[in-house]
Amino acid sequence: MPIPDFQTAMLPVLRAFEAGAVSVSQVLPALCVQFAITEEEAAELIPSGRLTTLQSRAHWARTYLSKAGLLHSPARNQHVITEAGRKLLASGVTKIDMKVLEQFPSYQVWKELSKPDGAPLGQTTDTAALVAPAITIAPPEETIGKAHSEYESALA
Repeated sequence: MPIPDFQTAMLPVLRAFEAGAVSVSQVLPALCVQFAITEEEAAELIPSGRLTTLQSRAHWARTYLSKAGLLHSPARNQHVITEAGRKLLASGVTKIDMKVLEQFPSYQVWKELSKPDGAPLGQTTDTAALVAPAITIAPPEETIGKAHSEYESALA
């Protein structure tokens, strides 16, 4: 099975932290089991060569969960599920994605502050975004690496 995108990984990542994981590296084995990821797939590097795709996706899932206030990081590379995270899991949620995270004020504030054009949340001034088909969101380093490879191929 291919490695899931970071949104698909959010629920299993949060569950792993609820089960006692304290770092993303401790979450990876649970992701491998849940998604039947082979050792070869788990070892696949992102284009920068610094992280595996699985590590990258798990880190991005953790970042988004933290921005929503579902995880707290008391120290570098140490994460703890929050009461809000426990409540979300207890609600019986079957999927966590950015749409689910939008119900959390801290996520809304972070997303608003992250907007480069200052447009109100939910609005964009980029007309291409209005007509572009829905695509699976990949972490930036994966997108950049893929675009770079495509550019090099086109040049050759």
